[in-house]
Amino acid sequence: MALILKGLIFPHLYTPDSKNALHLHGDPDWYSPKNYVEAARETMGGIDLDPASDVKANEVIQATAFYTKSMNGLHLEWFGRVFVNPPGHQVNAFWAKLMEEVLSGHVTEFVWVGFSLEQLQTLQSYMNVEALPTPLDYR
Repeated sequence: MALILKGLIFPHLYTPDSKNALHLHGDPDWYSPKNYVEAARETMGGIDLDPASDVKANEVIQATAFYTKSMNGLHLEWFGRVFVNPPGHQVNAFWAKLMEEVLSGHVTEFVWVGFSLEQLQTLQSYMNVEALPTPLDYR
């Protein structure tokens, strides 16, 4: 399922059976599924920044720039078309940073990868509906 927000895509994969989960809650090192990355790149026309990445992940993401764990993307400016698959233990911090950068105008489009219904419900509670575009449809 994906929520399209006027040119922004919010992909969501929910796997209630933990044996089929793509990664575990609290595990900071997971990689984005290639099909999500390709959909993000196609939707946004490219990826300018991945703020939670590493050299191996960027082989798939192909972002123009990426921030590693040691760089700490939470303390750096985000810009342009951003792909975010946050570390499991920092979901709320990455969401808050993303909203700060969207509202400042630095982030023009984003893809947020969320792998649990609970995570998406938590993040929705942080949304300022007046500040963000209105959802167009669900996929």
